[in-house]
Amino acid sequence: MWWRMFDRAVATAEELRDDSGCIQGVRAIGFPTSEKLSQVQAYRFDPSQECKLTADGKTSVMFTYDLEGKFTLAALDTSEGTLQLKIGNKGLKEKFGGSFPRQGSLIPYEYVQAAAIQTALTEVAMKHLAGTLHSPVAALLGRTAPASVLQGAGEATIDAAVRVTNSMSGGCLVIQGPPGTGKTYTAARVICALLSTGKRIGIASNSHKAVVNLLIECGKAARETGCLLQGVKAGGEKEGPLLRRTQRFVTSRTIKRRVRHTRMAS
Repeated sequence: MWWRMFDRAVATAEELRDDSGCIQGVRAIGFPTSEKLSQVQAYRFDPSQECKLTADGKTSVMFTYDLEGKFTLAALDTSEGTLQLKIGNKGLKEKFGGSFPRQGSLIPYEYVQAAAIQTALTEVAMKHLAGTLHSPVAALLGRTAPASVLQGAGEATIDAAVRVTNSMSGGCLVIQGPPGTGKTYTAARVICALLSTGKRIGIASNSHKAVVNLLIECGKAARETGCLLQGVKAGGEKEGPLLRRTQRFVTSRTIKRRVRHTRMAS
């Protein structure tokens, strides 16, 4: 995180523009407005650049030439190319002499305090000592295999994974391997096999892209096996190939639009 922050601070305008985690070339419009003990300043930028920042009240940003002063991204409209920065009166005076910067480029402040992580790990450890962990977590920490025979002689890996997962009740099956060894391929076939038996599947990952890639592979597996794979993606972003390749996946925005049109028609 620190290396990325310092790299962005010295990046060129073109590099910042190509970085979806930054906003290149913002310019102040109008004058700041007061909001309780804070000040809010509006800015404009070129909306053609891709931006994945969100104005959720928690996102902090900095100007590349001053990493000491931090602002809250109070509002952001990527289609119009407008945003608002918010800072306390005291911080504005101490860090910027009482005036908002008139122009520059913004980079995110991505540091996350470790207190929440430490608390979560402590809770897991206490439950482990007390013997009250959920059975899949206990199986993972204890390296308890979910079946006496994980893979029989001559049994294909996918067949073994499907067999084991279908027989599991509160266990944990771990599939490990370097990139390109078939983890996503196997997971997609296992998911389709479980769906065909009426199971509900939850997918989690440290990477949003990894979830989308797995869902795309699930779509391929569904077409091969005739499995029904359908779902709703929160938000309006179409995620490129996910909705193109998985016909029964739609966005929540699409559903709202259909409901609205239905009401108008009625």
